[in-house]
Amino acid sequence: MDQQPETPEDNGSLKKKLEEQISHLHAEEKMEELYSFTRTHTLDTVAYAVLIAGIIISIFSHFWGGILIGVVAGLYFTGEVMFAIKHFSHYVEKYGVFKTFVLGGVLFGLFIARPMLFVALAATIGIKLVITAQAPTAPPKQ
Repeated sequence: MDQQPETPEDNGSLKKKLEEQISHLHAEEKMEELYSFTRTHTLDTVAYAVLIAGIIISIFSHFWGGILIGVVAGLYFTGEVMFAIKHFSHYVEKYGVFKTFVLGGVLFGLFIARPMLFVALAATIGIKLVITAQAPTAPPKQ
């Protein structure tokens, strides 16, 4: 049998197939990294899923979406929220009454727009503090 010389089209096709295989291997590596992350960070993965579900649900139902987002926020930011509440007077001293008033107005407006987010946030923080029986502490240093 005669072998025909390789044409540039065949060479390009081979190159394209090789690039596709490499791309497929990279995709498999990314999936393996994602799977490894989900196995080692189970609670974070659940929180991300609930947060994404809350954002999507809040498009259709502000009530239920706000609850889901508020619960995740409460679980993750208990220390920071309690620190901000405990040291509110320092904030007023540092930034002044006017800026504090504006912040209060923005928070009130957000509360009016999405009340269940704030209710769920407060309830989750309260429950977490009661269950863990921890006193409010400073937020973690980064």
